[in-house]
Amino acid sequence: MYLSRLILNARSRQVQQDLRNAYDLHRTLCFAWADDGEALPPHERVLWRPDGEHPPALLVQSRAAPDWGRLLTRHPGYLETFQTTHLGADKLAALTRQGGIYRFRLRANPSVKKAGKRYGLYSAPAQANWLLRQAESAGVELLEFRIAGSERFRASKGSSTPRLTLCAATFEGHLRVTDPQRLRPALEGGVGHGKAFGLGLLSLAPAP
Repeated sequence: MYLSRLILNARSRQVQQDLRNAYDLHRTLCFAWADDGEALPPHERVLWRPDGEHPPALLVQSRAAPDWGRLLTRHPGYLETFQTTHLGADKLAALTRQGGIYRFRLRANPSVKKAGKRYGLYSAPAQANWLLRQAESAGVELLEFRIAGSERFRASKGSSTPRLTLCAATFEGHLRVTDPQRLRPALEGGVGHGKAFGLGLLSLAPAP
């Protein structure tokens, strides 16, 4: 697994356009793995979330190594800087150890599906209950957490499709691993819906 931190060039017109639509930003990032920004390699999952505003920064996670030079060939001047770290098997095992206690951060889409339509959960109690359900599915026990931020934003998958309204909540806290076999897919594949809109990336770090 690979983790990259990107500093975007706020003067770039492409960056300015992408920051107005999360799906466009996702497609641009995918040029680091796919020449057309869409046909990703089999089993690839690109997850990302904002990691700063001034200058705009992103945290990007992938299974395969990114080629940010390929993105820059497509969009010269898009990035100010980038740094990629490889999380090998040993590092992943250390982050999914049975009984291990870790700090976590997750920007996700708390939502429920009713009559075939997905609805965002905007109240703090509903978001907290959603997170507790996700934690159980991911094989972790939440020791403590807080909702660090909550917002709604609009995005679309192209000019010919209607704009969607998505709920985004950022959770932070500490967790204990109860089932490493269930946690690993949540780490690599993300949590919840809206992954192409910058949602679902779960980050862990050893607790001090």
